[in-house]
Amino acid sequence: MDLTQEHKRDIEKKIVETIISALEAYQITEDQYNEISKYILEQIDGVRTHHDLMVFLRELTAKWNIFSFVLTLENGEVKKLEDNTAIKKVEELVNNGNINDALNIAKQATNNSNTNI
Repeated sequence: MDLTQEHKRDIEKKIVETIISALEAYQITEDQYNEISKYILEQIDGVRTHHDLMVFLRELTAKWNIFSFVLTLENGEVKKLEDNTAIKKVEELVNNGNINDALNIAKQATNNSNTNI
């Protein structure tokens, strides 16, 4: 799924705010700031889809735990997108009279929700 420029800018803003907060709270040093900034600038242009974004945020958080909040927020956004997609599919199937298929999609979405908790 494609990532809108607006959403990407929002994530970039959250990342910058996280860095500023971490610097102000002495959670990272200036050397770490430079390392983090370099890493982000090298990686961010390759982020084009929600999947790319999640991979990037997981790797970023694995390297610097200060970004765990951004990752958690984005996990919630991805979950909402998945839920909305499943709902639209179910509604479409029901409207077309495919009740069994609609139930299967709903069950899959429910099972995916339970495994992500």
